[in-house]
Amino acid sequence: MNIVFFISPTEKAKRLAESLQNISENRNHSVSIVELGSDKIDNSVFKNSQVIISIGGDGTFLKASHFAIENDIPILGLNAGTLGFLTEAGFAESEQVFCKYLDGEYEIKPRVALECSVKNDDKICFSNFALNEAVVYRSEFTRLLTLSFFINEDYGGTYRADGLIISTPSGSTAYSLSAGGPIVSPDVECMILTAISPHTLSARPLIIPTDKVLRIYDKKDSDYMAISLDGHLTYKLSAGDEVFIKKMQKNLKTISFNKDFYATIREKLGWTE
Repeated sequence: MNIVFFISPTEKAKRLAESLQNISENRNHSVSIVELGSDKIDNSVFKNSQVIISIGGDGTFLKASHFAIENDIPILGLNAGTLGFLTEAGFAESEQVFCKYLDGEYEIKPRVALECSVKNDDKICFSNFALNEAVVYRSEFTRLLTLSFFINEDYGGTYRADGLIISTPSGSTAYSLSAGGPIVSPDVECMILTAISPHTLSARPLIIPTDKVLRIYDKKDSDYMAISLDGHLTYKLSAGDEVFIKKMQKNLKTISFNKDFYATIREKLGWTE
């Protein structure tokens, strides 16, 4: 088996990767190590592998997940970072969990990803995908956005706000949460709309099913808008551009050991007696 370790550039992550590399090679598996932030990452490394092991925090996992989805291979997240909502195991238990994976004691659980595109007169100007969230935001600080959205062909509403977060359940514990959105279990298929600093007290998050298509535009002028996917892919909109978001046909394949999602929430957010 060919294994790719996708690691954050920290000493903690590098130490863990070295330890897991030794375990892998002792079991006759081949190993490649890719470091987050490398100038050029060769996608052929992932095409020829059977699994990606992400070692770092949620940011590392998100970046690695794009290669996992593109190449249709599973991913295992091991936390050598901070929060680690997306990772399957903490640093102390990573070696044990990795060995369980090598022994086949796991299951594959899908996670929803979003297909995001920008169109102008039905012409696609930009297209990519996000695991956590797509964020439509103001690209100039002095401008307030007036964002209207349609759910399929039905008018959903208009937010006057600094932006709008369209999140997956995986991303519900990220930017959406900090903006007042709900926490959603990753096994629920939905999209979450959360306004950023809305200029009305009546603005509330909205959860919609994944068989719908969202269309978003600024009623006044999209020249002041940009879209960001998972915090690292950004596209500046032009006049007349509209944003379309729907569920991606491909899911992210995550390696799972039946970790208790609610236990993770209690631990990370301090919901204890």
